[in-house]
Amino acid sequence: MTDDALPPEVAYPSPPWRMTGRLWMAFVRTAADVAVPADLAPVGGRRRLAVALVRYEAGTLRYDEFAVGPLVRRGARVGVLTEHIWVDDPASLWGGRRLWGIPKLMARFDWHDNDRVSVHSGHDLIAELVLRPARWRLPPMPIPAAGFGQIDDQRTYLRGRCVARPAPARVDIMGWSDRLPALAGTAGPASSGAGPTSSVAGLPAMELAPCRFAFPHGRVLGKAG
Repeated sequence: MTDDALPPEVAYPSPPWRMTGRLWMAFVRTAADVAVPADLAPVGGRRRLAVALVRYEAGTLRYDEFAVGPLVRRGARVGVLTEHIWVDDPASLWGGRRLWGIPKLMARFDWHDNDRVSVHSGHDLIAELVLRPARWRLPPMPIPAAGFGQIDDQRTYLRGRCVARPAPARVDIMGWSDRLPALAGTAGPASSGAGPTSSVAGLPAMELAPCRFAFPHGRVLGKAG
């Protein structure tokens, strides 16, 4: 199987998917504008990306996920347009594609002491992250987990949600593939800041753990731009 070849299609659970796990999320600046489809509008500027790492540890499915995309809106609906996303479970991949139009790909997640992970697609390094643990947490609260996708020429919207104890954390990006939008202000051997060795240290992040996720049926909003 080539790096981006899809695995054979498998059965996947019907919504809602209910899972418990851990989520780390940060926003990064990019070196250039991130393209946004015409039917969506950027939120927070065109050089801002959400980066999310999730470990779904119990529930409907169990898998790891790494996702990158801009925060956008369509009318009053706001969510992440997940254009780059990898998982390590075929049922999650095909469910994400068929149910919500999320273009998931397969990857391998190599964890080291639960605080460092490298994500590989085939032989390619997608990202390597070091997770700096939080020192304190807020009480449990509801947090939106919404996103946009596309099935054929139709824009889809998943109004996911989670209940979690959020905590401020830090993430070090130790590797960043040139398949992803180039980061601004990176340092490392890749002088352009766009190669897989690009890095950003001490990135402010939010850790949500434990986090109870619920992903219902999606909605079709109309033609995608």
